[in-house]
Amino acid sequence: MTVLCLVRHGETEWNATGKLQGRENIDLNKNGKQQAGKCGLYLRENRWDVIISSPLSRAKQTAEIINQYMLALVEIIEMENFIERDFGLNIILKKHTNSNVILVTHSAVINTILA
Repeated sequence: MTVLCLVRHGETEWNATGKLQGRENIDLNKNGKQQAGKCGLYLRENRWDVIISSPLSRAKQTAEIINQYMLALVEIIEMENFIERDFGLNIILKKHTNSNVILVTHSAVINTILA
């Protein structure tokens, strides 16, 4: 069975002011980096095989910070399918069968997966 952990990227200045980011490449702010660190601390107790991330900087930075907290660094794979409203869940489930996967993406993607 594939285990999928959904992680929304940390906060950016645009998030903090309620501005939609879409495909804009906006970096994490200080709070977003702290959020990613807390997430990494929480997730480190489990074994993860791979981290899959949207290629947008806010998601990549979140994935990289989370990975720093892992007991053993794992591969980070960027997938264009997870930029905001694009989806690639079936690709993950087929390619990473019986793996523990962290998916760092955007709220629209997470909401669609959970719907």
